[in-house]
Amino acid sequence: GKMAAGIYNTNNHELVIDGCLDTINDGEACSNFNIIYCLYYCSRISDYRKKDIEDFCYNRLGIYKEFYFDEIGGFSFHKNKANDIYYRARITKGLNEPDIHGTVMFVWGIALISKILNLDFVDFKIPLT
Repeated sequence: GKMAAGIYNTNNHELVIDGCLDTINDGEACSNFNIIYCLYYCSRISDYRKKDIEDFCYNRLGIYKEFYFDEIGGFSFHKNKANDIYYRARITKGLNEPDIHGTVMFVWGIALISKILNLDFVDFKIPLT
């Protein structure tokens, strides 16, 4: 969509926010990230459903924790399973371990959430993409 193309201004930001907040999309790293990415940019346009977005973000952090490996650090792309296929190419054995793809997506999501929640003690820099 427009956001992925770098066009962050939309006249329908309220519809995008409603859609994100009404969607259960937590099966893997990209789905988790995409919702937060959209909410981050739309919430910068207005305060529409601000409290709902904040509550959603706190809930999302709990979901993110389900993908995290406390013992060794890092996130897996899928719950309890590293990403094994990327654009039809086998990249891992899909073991119950963290992977770079999951870790990047979830850490980037946490950075966006920290900005949405105004967590000033966390100073993540948002990548320009």
